[in-house]
Amino acid sequence: MSDTPRDASGAPPAEAFDVGRPWRRHPRVAIRPEPFGGLAYHYDSRRLTFLRDPALVTLVDALGSCPDVETALATTGIPERRRPAFVRALATLAESGFIEPLDAAGSPTSAEPARPRGCP
Repeated sequence: MSDTPRDASGAPPAEAFDVGRPWRRHPRVAIRPEPFGGLAYHYDSRRLTFLRDPALVTLVDALGSCPDVETALATTGIPERRRPAFVRALATLAESGFIEPLDAAGSPTSAEPARPRGCP
């Protein structure tokens, strides 16, 4: 059981997710774009999740090439007023292992190799 605090919806609160840190899509996660957003499948946990906005798919794909979440949000054109919802979505994806943090050097904190850097 996780010690991460949860909000009324059951998701980790946005403030528990570090937007100043680099993140990436887990290398064992595949995303299939759909008209509503996308389907993300984690090959290790065999979990499937819906990404309910095409912009969220774009954001998740951009994470690994940006120095932090704030930069990824700005680069992908997420409007300021919508950013808290996207941060909550990313926090949920992080909690379930669909995205993972990178260390200060841009290397994953897991044993998986890092993708090349260079924010779009």
